[in-house]
Amino acid sequence: MNPGVLRHRITFLHMVEKENEVGDTVFVEEPFKTVWASVEPLRGRDYFEARKIQSEATHKITIRYLPGVTPDMKIEFKGRMFEIEGPPINPGERNRFLEILAKEKVT
Repeated sequence: MNPGVLRHRITFLHMVEKENEVGDTVFVEEPFKTVWASVEPLRGRDYFEARKIQSEATHKITIRYLPGVTPDMKIEFKGRMFEIEGPPINPGERNRFLEILAKEKVT
């Protein structure tokens, strides 16, 4: 893959247990990692192929391999939020890239 394709900045967010000012344990979203990525809307054949796996996927996000990315994380991109649909795909199990199917969260 041409590295110039990874031209978007995205931030992975994950839930962390913290103690609030009263001493209660609460979950808050915190940044996990900010990376370069390719963010592409699914269309045509790609969209229908993704629907076979996950019915709601709207975008395909490709990043360099990053251990620790899980389906319960969210992705922030240009003020938009995406939910990860299913486990990230490691093409060829070569630990070079991750492909993530995501659904844009409309607020």
